[in-house]
Amino acid sequence: MNDHQHIFQPATVLRINAIGAPGERTFFLQGGDADNLVTLLIEKVQIQMIAVGAIRIIDGIEADQTEDEKSRGDYDEAEMELVLPVDPLFRVDEVALGYDKEKDLLLLQVAEGGVEEERQQVMFWVTRDKMRRLAHWALELASRGRSDDPLQPNKDGGNGFHHGNNGHKF
Repeated sequence: MNDHQHIFQPATVLRINAIGAPGERTFFLQGGDADNLVTLLIEKVQIQMIAVGAIRIIDGIEADQTEDEKSRGDYDEAEMELVLPVDPLFRVDEVALGYDKEKDLLLLQVAEGGVEEERQQVMFWVTRDKMRRLAHWALELASRGRSDDPLQPNKDGGNGFHHGNNGHKF
């Protein structure tokens, strides 16, 4: 492992949460283990993509399994609380999901933007249960913000277009 790569196999901690009021929230991905915890800055749309992608992967894996063998999506909101102070290692630019069938672990791999040889990346290997719980929580967290409907009524009650990207470039 080089200085630009952080691998947690398995990650015993993996959480997503936000700080701030709806419409002005800053989202964070935090994970690692008892000895090393990393915090990353992440966009709302990225957590939504992680959640939907993870659920699709897990549903595919578990399609032929009995209910007792399937992962559970019931999360504990208290477990998703960020450890403070929040000092992000980098802003997430790229997200990838994977699955190792032999180890039955899912991979959440994130990287910052920039030159391939110089950019940092983090790999979190987690159980299906941990990933499904994170995914269900991420969807709930995202839904607590302002609507992503571009024709949402303005605060004064009139209809109007607003930008769903909160001023960020994607």
